[in-house]
Amino acid sequence: MANKAGVSEAPFNNLLSSDIVIRTSDNVDFHLHKAILSIASPFFNDMFTLPQPFPKSEDLTADPIVVSEDSQTMDGLLRLCYPVDDPIMTDLHIVGNILEAATKYLMGQPIKLATIAMQPFVETHPLQVYAIACRLKQEELAGQAAGSWKRQRIVIPGSEDFESTVGGASYIPEMAHISSGAYSRLVKYLLSPKEPAVKPTFQFCENTAISRRGKPHKLETTNSPYYAYMQELMQDADLVVRASDGFDFRVHKLNTPTGYP
Repeated sequence: MANKAGVSEAPFNNLLSSDIVIRTSDNVDFHLHKAILSIASPFFNDMFTLPQPFPKSEDLTADPIVVSEDSQTMDGLLRLCYPVDDPIMTDLHIVGNILEAATKYLMGQPIKLATIAMQPFVETHPLQVYAIACRLKQEELAGQAAGSWKRQRIVIPGSEDFESTVGGASYIPEMAHISSGAYSRLVKYLLSPKEPAVKPTFQFCENTAISRRGKPHKLETTNSPYYAYMQELMQDADLVVRASDGFDFRVHKLNTPTGYP
């Protein structure tokens, strides 16, 4: 038998006026109001406009919306949506979780407020903020964190100790959750001339060279008999795979190669 869910703190424990229940990953129920969630989040607004199955019971807890966030994250997020005092956000991990949840649920105002709450950590924990920003595609925040770290970092020239190099000193466990490209672009920026300010054209979260690529390229021809054979074989290809650098490969969805020369 499943453990009975706990109930969140006020104001998310009003069983009389609420018309929806959100259950967190740590089994805590938030008794909420569709009207407020619909205004705060296009995600929930779209969800509530979809046809809903007939309720199994008048008890809202019998059919809750189960989310992956824990109760601490949801409490902070919802306080940024409801007409109550904003939460006191002094823990970077919690602020990062709230910003991630706000981004997930497309909550514009909580995104702004959580980003503002992230500002003090730009100076005290720039690498952690950079990792969070890149993971959530917050380009401006990533640039601020990168600039802060560039001003603060200390690199010992000629050191054989990896942790004293630019790359080593800039790597923290949180970097495992961002792309290698985002980490590489940070190191590239740190190795550039000692100018703390980030140029407006410099992008950390995404590779603009790929996102701005033009028309797809065609593979150069070759005199190889194998290449000629493959070209003939692929005339009836039913799928085109486009690589990140714009090259197209004509292939088959189901290919059982036979008769290779």
